[in-house]
Amino acid sequence: MSIYGVLVDIAILALFFLYAHKNSKLSQITVVIETVCHFLAAVIAVPLANLLAQLSYKYFFRGAIAERIEGVVAEAANTTSSTDHLKRILDSLPKMVSYAAGSYQTLTEESTEKVNALLRGDVSGSAEKIVDILAGPVVEGVFRATYFVILFCGLLYLTKSLGAFLENMMMNADRGSHNAPLGAAMGCIKCAVFVTIVIACMRLCIPTIPEQWQFLSGENLTGSLLFRMFYDQNILMVFLGKGIYPVGF
Repeated sequence: MSIYGVLVDIAILALFFLYAHKNSKLSQITVVIETVCHFLAAVIAVPLANLLAQLSYKYFFRGAIAERIEGVVAEAANTTSSTDHLKRILDSLPKMVSYAAGSYQTLTEESTEKVNALLRGDVSGSAEKIVDILAGPVVEGVFRATYFVILFCGLLYLTKSLGAFLENMMMNADRGSHNAPLGAAMGCIKCAVFVTIVIACMRLCIPTIPEQWQFLSGENLTGSLLFRMFYDQNILMVFLGKGIYPVGF
């Protein structure tokens, strides 16, 4: 096990300890409400983030990226070889697309055949379809992670405020009682939600950055047992990565 992996494990364990310690001091009703709020915020944020990411890509980025490759697509329609044109298309796309091609698996044999077929076919609309194949998943992935974080934070604040209001409405004499083990357990659950979100967003965004920063990717953190566990078994990726990112447990 590498020293880097050990340090990451220590950091994650320390975070769990801090969450457990802090929540063990809260009243049992408060800690239960806050834990439920974490789950509600995450559940509501996922479909909203996916929808906003899809709309952002479709109306703000799809056409702009397609314009960058229209010239190459037009040239390819008049030639028999599409290999060089595919390379030129990749060079014309944003760098983040080529950086993330491996993780998002946008350059598979199947996708390459689809692009080549579009290059040999009708030019009309081909540029946007090629962008959908090569760049769409990557751009949407970054936006899904960004929108999810923003929505989750906003919804968490909203749901916690509503939870606090409901708690104050309860006239239960025991609502202020403490249950340290319960609080610590709920704290660990909240921490697990937080770590899951952070690693899911890292998984979507880090592949799009230059190689010198790729040491932050999950593939390079195999020395960290805890990070690898949250990376490989990240349930959030099933929903945030649906249709754009290959996820397998």
